[in-house]
Amino acid sequence: MTSIHSLLVGTDFSDDARRAVLRGARLAAELGLERARVAHALERSVLRTLSEKMARQPAADEEVYQKVAEALDGLIARVREETGFSMEPTILEGRATDAIAKAAATDDLLVVGARGSGGARDFAIGSTAQRVVYRAEVPVLVVRTEPTEGYRNVLAATDFSDSALRALKFVPAVAPQAALHLANVYQGPYEANMIHAGVSDALINEYRDKVGQDSRMMMTQLLHDAGLDKDSVSCISEPGYPPRKLLEIAKDRKADLLVVGKQGRSAFGDALLGAVAWHLLAEAPCDVLVVQ
Repeated sequence: MTSIHSLLVGTDFSDDARRAVLRGARLAAELGLERARVAHALERSVLRTLSEKMARQPAADEEVYQKVAEALDGLIARVREETGFSMEPTILEGRATDAIAKAAATDDLLVVGARGSGGARDFAIGSTAQRVVYRAEVPVLVVRTEPTEGYRNVLAATDFSDSALRALKFVPAVAPQAALHLANVYQGPYEANMIHAGVSDALINEYRDKVGQDSRMMMTQLLHDAGLDKDSVSCISEPGYPPRKLLEIAKDRKADLLVVGKQGRSAFGDALLGAVAWHLLAEAPCDVLVVQ
């Protein structure tokens, strides 16, 4: 059984990062974690620029570190008042995406905000979160919403890849009290060719039904492989374009967390969960957990 013993939250002190820290603290309290850290990365180029402007290298570095330490302590104090959980401050050096992903390698979960303070508001998850998810070697929870309680309604997407299986196994660790919905959105590997060849709607629908039956059988096996009770999981197997259909299902099931594998497989044509993960990160109305 997958379990979480420690987590790291990356922060740039933006409002989205505050939500990520709050979610990390709530998770740590709910799960009784052994360790939960809040990390901010200082880039050497920033320190160098400040030092040159202030013309006093040692003092400038010390002042910047002191300001960051005070900001981290203040953030942790506010979160502690709200959750009762005290997190550890960590100051890293280097480019934020690289430093945070590297620091999280010793933890079981990395938590980041959906957007950062560096702009890119026209791109839904912001460049920092995107790069962190790409570089991280541990599961990454991208927080989009204000956390008020533990997760209660989880939608796990699957394309039956190894990555999707690991993602499914991770759900009880991060959302032990949640109702679980498992969804496979499929497109038959030859469906597009059949449509272009002018095959009748009746035959195409018959083909879809067969692919759907295979999907449902594989979902049953998947739940067994994940060690989950199939009677306690709501299974959804539907044809369609995976990114769009999964968002519709998430809205219909009122999911507060979407769980996907980082890498997918090509057995169901366009149902490549690796690509789907990026669409969900950009467009999901709820938090998204990406598992390697």
